[in-house]
Amino acid sequence: ILCVTVYRLPKQSAIFIQEFSEFLSILHNSFERIILAGDFNLHIDNPSDPFSKEFLNILSYMDFSQHVTQPTHSRGHTLDLVITYGLSTSVSSVIDLAVSDHYCVFFSITSFIQLEPSVRTVRKRHLTPEVAA
Repeated sequence: ILCVTVYRLPKQSAIFIQEFSEFLSILHNSFERIILAGDFNLHIDNPSDPFSKEFLNILSYMDFSQHVTQPTHSRGHTLDLVITYGLSTSVSSVIDLAVSDHYCVFFSITSFIQLEPSVRTVRKRHLTPEVAA
């Protein structure tokens, strides 16, 4: 399992979506099970926000799942995310520990998702002694 922590500065940048998409593509092609967790500073709870909508579309397109559905910030937004690929994950609670304006997200991996094995073609040849020599 590859675990990645993320912190994105609050300033929204159009290039972030492109860079994050490229990053996910690299991870997707290199690892079978991935957890990305951290402060993405995106208002995922706002479905009308085009930036958040594009972010979620990229996750969906690459078969990543975003699991946090509750507010994770003192102003009522969902900024802190748990994103997985190849893992079944459950967010058990989001708790204000009063140490930050962000809340603590508790989650657990409930199971591994069985991924389809990659197709591999093997061709056999029978070599005669003359060819093998």
